[in-house]
Amino acid sequence: MKGVKKHLFVLLLLVVFFLVLFKVIYGPGTASKMDNLFRFHNCLELLEDNKLYSQYACWHGPPMYYTYYLFKIIFGKYFALWSTVILSALIVFMILYLVWKETNNKKFIIPILLYLALVIPLIADFFSFAAELVASLYMLAGIVLLMYWKAKAKPFFVSLLFILSVLSSIVVLAPIGIFLITYFYKTIEKPQIKNALTLIKTNLVQIVLILLPIIVLHILFELIHPRFIRFVWLGFAAAKATNLFNAVIQTVVAFSTPNLVQLPLTAMIVIALYSLFKARNIYLTTFFFGILAFTIINVRAFPASELFDPYLIYSNKFVPFILLFIIGFSILANKINLDIKKHEQV
Repeated sequence: MKGVKKHLFVLLLLVVFFLVLFKVIYGPGTASKMDNLFRFHNCLELLEDNKLYSQYACWHGPPMYYTYYLFKIIFGKYFALWSTVILSALIVFMILYLVWKETNNKKFIIPILLYLALVIPLIADFFSFAAELVASLYMLAGIVLLMYWKAKAKPFFVSLLFILSVLSSIVVLAPIGIFLITYFYKTIEKPQIKNALTLIKTNLVQIVLILLPIIVLHILFELIHPRFIRFVWLGFAAAKATNLFNAVIQTVVAFSTPNLVQLPLTAMIVIALYSLFKARNIYLTTFFFGILAFTIINVRAFPASELFDPYLIYSNKFVPFILLFIIGFSILANKINLDIKKHEQV
């Protein structure tokens, strides 16, 4: 009970902190300024009129718009501020929970400081972070269930949370995909991996439970919001692509010649690369391969001049990856600290 109270107390402090932070940054008239700059504001109005995908400005899936529309109903014109505060607090709580489960350490100074240093600047500077914030919440909730829930319905609910995350922002497709590959590679017995047919037969019920929410949600959303699939999925497929080799070269060049804005991201990649050889964990592995895969895919779809603009390279799109880095680095730091203590005792 004491542990739960401590978590709730930390959560309360974070909520208060975020409220003060936004008040300081935006000053008087904060809510109206945020609403005017909130790029999804128009899409929420289209959702209310049941015309969500009548304009190309609305390219995210319904779960993201539903989430913010709910906040708008509850908080009115202040929904942008309160949604940011509440979603951020929930995300931090899940980060702390995952770090605690992996380390059994309730000293949360590292993940909290990393969140304030790496994520808050993005939230303060960009109003296009909203989709990634919702997607990150669903993604972390799915990871919590995947890693620690034991119920028979686990595949269904994990799949449901992950597809809600991907439909909120397609950005999370890379980290979720790589996280699942890494997770199943570690948990499934190696002889089963070699025999794919046996693996499918053995886990047929679980596979059906995984596919069910994905198929049902796509059908349901397409019926409710015509052109949903066209806007959310086919829009990216229609992007003009460069070849894979050029995309890889441009990615390597971009990350090896960082500017001041991009530097934190490059430093995180170096740390994750170190962990692959010295103290591998699923979160830093996902961060490293996920962010490279995401960047290469984006270079293929968009002009390099746009993607590697110094004010875009370290932007809202990387929020889900940074959250995984925070969890992974906190676990790594705890392991290093334990190793040092063991060495001192010897």
